[in-house]
Amino acid sequence: MKKITHTLLIVVIFISSCSKPLYKPGNLVEKENYSHLLQNNNETDEANFFRINDSISLYYFTEGTGENILVIHGGPGFPFTEKWAGLDNLTNDYKFYYYHQRGCGKSSRPIDKFESKNFYKNMKFLDENLGLPAQISDIEQIRLKIGKEKITIIGHSFGGFLATLYAIEFPEHVKSLILVSPAEVVKMPSESGGLYELIRQELSGKVLIDYEIYLKEFFNYGKLFSKTEEQLAKENYDFIKYYNIATKDTSKTEYSTKDVGGWIQHACFLSMGKKHDYSKSLSEIKCPVLIIHGEDDIIPPSSCNQYLDYIPQAKLETIKNANHFLFNQKPDEFNKIVTTFLKNEIKD
Repeated sequence: MKKITHTLLIVVIFISSCSKPLYKPGNLVEKENYSHLLQNNNETDEANFFRINDSISLYYFTEGTGENILVIHGGPGFPFTEKWAGLDNLTNDYKFYYYHQRGCGKSSRPIDKFESKNFYKNMKFLDENLGLPAQISDIEQIRLKIGKEKITIIGHSFGGFLATLYAIEFPEHVKSLILVSPAEVVKMPSESGGLYELIRQELSGKVLIDYEIYLKEFFNYGKLFSKTEEQLAKENYDFIKYYNIATKDTSKTEYSTKDVGGWIQHACFLSMGKKHDYSKSLSEIKCPVLIIHGEDDIIPPSSCNQYLDYIPQAKLETIKNANHFLFNQKPDEFNKIVTTFLKNEIKD
C-alpha cells in the first residue's frame, strides 16, 4: 500500500510539474535562479561565434552592412543555415545577424544525457540552462556583443515568441520588432489546439496512424530523461516529414539531422508548461511591432490576434498565396513590407 501511495504521489507531482509554467515573463531579471544567465563573463569571441561563457558558444553569420538587426529562428531548435531571400534587397542599409540558438545547429549543446532519475531536478536544470530564460538571456548577451544600446529584432515562428519575451524583459533595449508568422503559444492551450493538432487535422490513412505513434513517443515524458541529445534531435527531425505532408510546402527551409536540436525543444516546452497565459504581459511592449502573416500558413490568423490584441503598437500585414516561410516564397512582397516598416521605425 505504501509503495502504491508513493507511486501515485510521483505521478501527481509529475503531472503538476509539467502543467505549470516554470518561467513567467519578467522572471529572468527578477529571479535569483536565473542570475547566472545574465553574468557578463567578458569572453573573447571567435570567428562566427559569440562566446557567452566557458561552455556556451553561439554560431552566427551576417549579411549586409549598416544598422544591426538580429534574426531569431523558430522551432525551437530549427536554425537557419541560409539567409532569407526576402531580406536581400536590404543588405546595403542593414546588417542582419542570423544565429543558432544554444542547443541546436552549430552552437553549443550543453546537455547530452541525464544521469539523475530525479524528474523535477532535471526539469529545473533544463529550464535554467536551455529553456526560455536561457534563450532570452542569449539575445541580451548578443546585443551587448554587437555593442548597441537598442536593436531591432526579426523573429520567425517560435522565434517571434522569443522576441516578444525579450522585449518584455528588456524593453529599454528594443527599437522595434518584426514578428513573422509568430507561434501560437502566447496562451496555452491555444485556440486552434496548437501546431501538432493542426498537423493531425491534415493527415489521413497510414500517415496519420504513424503520426499518432510518433506523438505518443515524442511526448512520453515518463521516458524523456532516459534519452540522449542525439535521440531527441532525431525525433525532432522526424517531425519535418509530417509537417511537409500536411502543409504541402514547396518553399520550406531545408534541414539536416545535424542542424536540428534535441533537448532545446523540451526545455522550452517545460519552461512554458502545458498551461499558461502570457497575453497580459505583452501590453508591456512599448516599441513599434510589425506582424507579417502568410494567408496560406497552417498557423491560423488567431495566432496573430494573440499578439495584436495586447501589444499597443502592433500592426498586421498579410501576404496572399504565402505560407509559413513567406520570406522565401514571396520575397518581393516581404521585402516591400519590411522596407516600409524599417524606414518609418528605425531612427538612430
